[in-house]
Amino acid sequence: MCSIGKGAFGTVNLVRHTITQQLFAQKSMKKDQIASNDKQAELILNEKKVLMKLKNQPFSVHLVETLQDELNLYLLMEYLPGRELL
Repeated sequence: MCSIGKGAFGTVNLVRHTITQQLFAQKSMKKDQIASNDKQAELILNEKKVLMKLKNQPFSVHLVETLQDELNLYLLMEYLPGRELL
């Protein structure tokens, strides 16, 4: 796992599927930080909704899966090598 970005809500890591060896970008966000800030929770939900709506659209990052464990929420997205899009 290699860090490819860090933002206000979490970090993005480059991860590899253990069977297919495909690369993905995994955004990790701490649940306790999200729960303590209603505005942040709303922004994250909106991000997920937008990514889900753009699933089959060209020129957008595709959301592959959403996951969670006891401490974190994860957005697993396709990995697009290159620079940040601002």
